[in-house]
Amino acid sequence: MRAIKAQVDRIRQALEGVLRDLERVAVQLGQAEQEKEIAEEEIENLRQALNSLQRHSHSPSQGYAAHRHEQRQRPSPESEPDEED
Repeated sequence: MRAIKAQVDRIRQALEGVLRDLERVAVQLGQAEQEKEIAEEEIENLRQALNSLQRHSHSPSQGYAAHRHEQRQRPSPESEPDEED
């Protein structure tokens, strides 16, 4: 009878260990889910920012780079023929 009681105690201890492990896994899963949600929000924010930048880079006024490009396309005053001649 003592052998059976000892075996039951070992099984109970093993099951309690399994429960502790399962609780730790549940906590880790919850943390992983929160991190995943945060990462997905960050990715979405980055996508929106990238789309916004792409929309602005395709706009007609394209900012400083377009202005510099236009200046390079125009002939300089020195290269234009004099109208006084």
